[in-house]
Amino acid sequence: THCCSSTCTSSHTHTPTLSAAAAMSLWQPFRAVGLVSSGVPCAVQARASDHFVTTVVGDAFHVYNCAKLNLVFVAQVGASIDAVVCHGDVTFTACGQRVAGWRRGKKVVEFDRHEADVHTLLPFGNHLLTVCKQNMLRVFDIVTNELYSELEDLSAHGCTVSAVMHPSTYLNKILLGSLEGVLQLWNIRTSTLVYTFKGWGAAVTALAQAPAVDVVAIGLQSGKIVVHNLKFDDTLMTFTQEGGPVTGISFRTDHFPVMATCNTQGFVALWDLEQRKLASTVPNCHEGAVGGLHFLQSRPLLLTCGQDNTLKIWIFDQPDGTCRILKSRQGHRMPPTRVRYYGDSGKQLLSVALDRSLRSFCTVRDEQSHEFSQGSLAKRSRALNVHVENLKLPPTTDFAAEAIKEREWDTVVTCHRGELGARTWSFANKAIGKHVLAPPDSQRSSVAASAVAMSACGNFAIVGYSNGEMHRFNVQSGMHRGQFGKQRAHKSTVRCVATDALNRFVLSGGDEGMLKFWAFGRCVLVGRLSLESPIVGMALHRESSLLALALADFSIKVVDVDSKRVARVFKGHDARITDLAWSPDGCWVVSSSMDATLRTWDVPSGRLVSCVTHGDAVTSVAFSPQGEFIATTHVDRLGIYLWANRTMFGDVNVNALSTADDEAVVQQGLVAQLPSAGGGLEDGGKGDDGEKTPLGDDDDDDHDGDAAAADTDPGAVDQGSHKRSRTGDAGGFQSPDQMGEFVITLSELPRSRWANLSNLDVIRKRNRPLEPPKAPERAPFFLTTIPGLTPSFKVGTEADTTALGSKHLVNFSKLNARSEFQTTLLECSKTQNFEPLLQLFKGMGVSAIDVELRSLSVENDGEQLSAMLQLFCTELATGRNFELLQAYLDLFLTAHGDVILQFPHLHDQLKELVAVQQTTWDKIEGLFDHNLCLLSFFKSSTL
Repeated sequence: THCCSSTCTSSHTHTPTLSAAAAMSLWQPFRAVGLVSSGVPCAVQARASDHFVTTVVGDAFHVYNCAKLNLVFVAQVGASIDAVVCHGDVTFTACGQRVAGWRRGKKVVEFDRHEADVHTLLPFGNHLLTVCKQNMLRVFDIVTNELYSELEDLSAHGCTVSAVMHPSTYLNKILLGSLEGVLQLWNIRTSTLVYTFKGWGAAVTALAQAPAVDVVAIGLQSGKIVVHNLKFDDTLMTFTQEGGPVTGISFRTDHFPVMATCNTQGFVALWDLEQRKLASTVPNCHEGAVGGLHFLQSRPLLLTCGQDNTLKIWIFDQPDGTCRILKSRQGHRMPPTRVRYYGDSGKQLLSVALDRSLRSFCTVRDEQSHEFSQGSLAKRSRALNVHVENLKLPPTTDFAAEAIKEREWDTVVTCHRGELGARTWSFANKAIGKHVLAPPDSQRSSVAASAVAMSACGNFAIVGYSNGEMHRFNVQSGMHRGQFGKQRAHKSTVRCVATDALNRFVLSGGDEGMLKFWAFGRCVLVGRLSLESPIVGMALHRESSLLALALADFSIKVVDVDSKRVARVFKGHDARITDLAWSPDGCWVVSSSMDATLRTWDVPSGRLVSCVTHGDAVTSVAFSPQGEFIATTHVDRLGIYLWANRTMFGDVNVNALSTADDEAVVQQGLVAQLPSAGGGLEDGGKGDDGEKTPLGDDDDDDHDGDAAAADTDPGAVDQGSHKRSRTGDAGGFQSPDQMGEFVITLSELPRSRWANLSNLDVIRKRNRPLEPPKAPERAPFFLTTIPGLTPSFKVGTEADTTALGSKHLVNFSKLNARSEFQTTLLECSKTQNFEPLLQLFKGMGVSAIDVELRSLSVENDGEQLSAMLQLFCTELATGRNFELLQAYLDLFLTAHGDVILQFPHLHDQLKELVAVQQTTWDKIEGLFDHNLCLLSFFKSSTL
């Protein structure tokens, strides 16, 4: 419904100052999507016939099954991870000075002996080797969790550790690579230096064991790779890879003499060890440094991960021995700039970023996330000798999507920086469409599409341009279908466009600060609204015809589209507003700004109800179709972050914030921690001072104050004797069963528990089997044997014989003519409290209820029938469990209506029941008429 047209701001009527925790408690961090890997080297482990790779994402690690690269496990450790390794079923992580072991997401061991940050981990049998930035090497026993040995004088031996490995078959020995370029072989049991290799004049950056014993590969900062024999201290071969330091080395183990190396420029080189030459290269394997590469054991598969948020598996099946990409799991390589929910399920997110990609992320199944294809770019790249990224479309500036025609034609339209034509995309095919939406006279090089919107029916796209023009296109055919205005729709750039739900109006805003209303079919101007500042953003709530506008003066105005007047004005942001989003019910507007705040405005009251401060400015925000979550993107962040709406999952007091409350949130400096990839908060949900942030606190703000207000409020609800606990969080608000005499309350049972009571006979007839059940075949007769060396049969005892004979005797003392239901019915009738009977009703199935109601006895002058009539009269008068009682009453009268008429003393109860039923339905009809009248008034009002 529409709100009144009076203009108000969030600073009117000062309310009691709330804490910053209260202002930030509306949104609970849920999880982050779109994060795959970071620059931390991954860990690969073979378990039976499967291979698993563990990647690091901030303060969480992901475990993928290499068979399909599907995400099998996510664990959050509570701090930024600097290194990760796997040993058996335990994953070890280094977070600052602490090293912890995790089994199925639970911490099982922790080592905290280091005084500096740990940067290297190496599992070594039943030991874990750790190296910190103070050049201290410690070895811990994994079984006893004790310190096994330590090497403290490494610097004295001229070795600043940069890489560590254990040479195969070398008992108790490790090989250390140093920044000085030398290699040292140490015995960790005796803590003695065994041998020093002179080095090759550059820092060692990577070490790897070759399939041959005594042979290792050494990667240097100069880009040189040395294959060296440790036993004879002899260099076997040397290679040089251009492009920077070597970051990883791996050997094929499927009988092919191939070594793979990677560097900081994203290149992978494949070396033929027999012919001692470069076999092939994989240029642009990753954007940026390759974090690690591993050949899977005994398979022609190479796994790589990089700091570009990508994980790839390459297969060597080409005739010339080169590889091709087999599987990949990717996210945005650059921070996303815009995000929107796709469809009505709330499971799909569409996002665009500066990396020139359009991606879809599934919030429930990570493997369903994908990047929209832009054609055969790899083939064109090889033919033109051009980087693939240079062939992609320019970065997307705006996009719109409607899922209603997903299986028929393209459903996504995008505008690109510096491009005149808008592009269509097919969500079903996950690829770019065949249409380019450009005006007929498209010979204008300096004009670019700046805004786009799709009609609710999915048939049309409205595109605004930088020269002020605005055109309508048919998405199915790509044909031009009209131009808004004779020459230009606006005098300057069209910043935003929106269409209503019935294709009546098109709304457009420009830099000149003019909001214009256009007739959708005729493309003519039907109204305009002048604003004090240029329009930078727009969001339309189609169901209520309310339009939220973000202006260049950092204010937000809500416009009633039907009356073409400003209904609300919200002020509070201190920097450019980046995005707006409506809640599904049209009550809230969520705004994001470059002042690093996310604010929630209540439209009916015209107040600010939540203000969340972030460490990184929010660039886009989207509300889920069901209102359960919002999705945000942030500056310098690659992920999309989901926040749960706490009002949908528990009892939360939504209080208006005054200007003082708003300023207090910023002054107190409480910064909301972003959701983690593993769910919850980054950094364990703790702020800079180590205290848990308000978003991680599940308790409500001020329960004592709420209770005191309830005690002094003369209009407080009297919950009476029927009060039952219906709480959300511990200590939360208790909702009464009935809010008052003027409402009707339904039960909490699903529809299947009462809707089919009157149709059970039809359902049973429909579900009757076509053939009678067949008797099972006779089982062979066996005598029970007693376990032992000598076979013997178990003979029945005298007690067993007695028990067997007692089965044929009927114990009349255990027989009861009344069922539990009938007994409870009569007891409740005497006490005039039918609550136990209703609870028994709710715990019974549909068939059981049908049997019990049809089995009511007429003995004692219809005592049980009279009790049932009393139940209906009493409970219908309370207004509770309305639909449940109506279903039971229908079945009861159908089964016993003719019998009740035979008892004259029950006629008075029938008349009383008719009166109560009529009163109840009159009340419902009045409530319906009242709401329909208000809805009609607000919808047609021109206030």
